[in-house]
Amino acid sequence: MTTRRAKALNAYELLARVCEAIKAHPLAYYQGSWVVPTERLVQAVGEYTDAQMRTSCGTAYCRAGWVVALHDGRQRAVDLSLTDAKYPALPVADRSDDILGLDRSATHDLYDGEACDYAGRPGSRTYVRAGIRGLREFMTQHEAHLKAHSLRGV
Repeated sequence: MTTRRAKALNAYELLARVCEAIKAHPLAYYQGSWVVPTERLVQAVGEYTDAQMRTSCGTAYCRAGWVVALHDGRQRAVDLSLTDAKYPALPVADRSDDILGLDRSATHDLYDGEACDYAGRPGSRTYVRAGIRGLREFMTQHEAHLKAHSLRGV
């Protein structure tokens, strides 16, 4: 029987869970887009083994997408990405900012779509490590705020 984890109590704990999720599901992390079906990602970047595909949740999220998916639910992240056809990133980024209790000037680099471009192919160990390293650096930089920012009622 799988037990469901309680929601994160603060923004720091939520970002730690984002790191865990990215590590556990490397094909479900793609910094170049807010929310993208894994099948489309695989078509764009190349073939993956069946074992790799089984670890994917079916949707790849960037860091902001993972924040929303883990806090509000995966479907909410997908729904938000569909609300603005011209700028699909804005609703996801806005919601992630609300959850983290920060404004875009603080989260801009965290959401940078090119943050992992140097790190190889999405889904690879180096790509995933780069994504997590960027998250950890952000967490260190904003540690006091993130630990103090309760997620109750957010």
